[in-house]
Amino acid sequence: MTKTEFVSYSINRLKLLYLFPYILLWGGVGILLMLYYNNRFLEIACFLVMFLPLILLKKIFQIFTFYLKIQFNPNSFSITTYRINKNEQTNVYDISDILSYQVIFPNRRFQEIVFNMKSGSHLRLSLLCEKNEKENIDTSEIIIGFHEFIKQYNAVEFSEKITLLPSFYASKIGLFSIIFLFSLFIAAIILHIIYDVKTLPITLFLIFLLIIRIILKRKKELDFYNKMK
Repeated sequence: MTKTEFVSYSINRLKLLYLFPYILLWGGVGILLMLYYNNRFLEIACFLVMFLPLILLKKIFQIFTFYLKIQFNPNSFSITTYRINKNEQTNVYDISDILSYQVIFPNRRFQEIVFNMKSGSHLRLSLLCEKNEKENIDTSEIIIGFHEFIKQYNAVEFSEKITLLPSFYASKIGLFSIIFLFSLFIAAIILHIIYDVKTLPITLFLIFLLIIRIILKRKKELDFYNKMK
């Protein structure tokens, strides 16, 4: 029997992406000042402004974080969200409107479940892995709760099945991407041997570490996908 209600915290990860243009803008200004004006004070000021979001990262996370309550009904589920001093908002989604869904692990801070709707839109829930309060539950329980809820729906003979899709790294495209990166890595080493370069650049070592990290990420997401299928 699927648990009918979950309480957790979510975060709008897409809005966090707005920080990257901010960092690039002030970083570019700082570089221009270094190249053309030779004003040490302005250079330091620009780089401090550029890194300000990183210094205030915890506070910024709080701004984009909101309280989340998920409730399962027989043929639908509701998501109630609200922040401190703001009115709550409840949206109800009919399970029959869902075409497929994916579970994604962007990093250790978040787990995401993405619903692909028949209308072509997407519902994305970015769940914080940290438990801020005792009443909150692990994000894995929420994802398993959704999976069991959909599994029960799929068990009804006349219902149109909702498909669990693999994440990018667990998919064949993810596998081909790893093979492509590894092929480039091997080709770079062969070129160094052909041209008799005595020392390998640090970039090759970093690329190797990146490939290992992607392989481990693929294993984690593929194991999860095979377990949930």
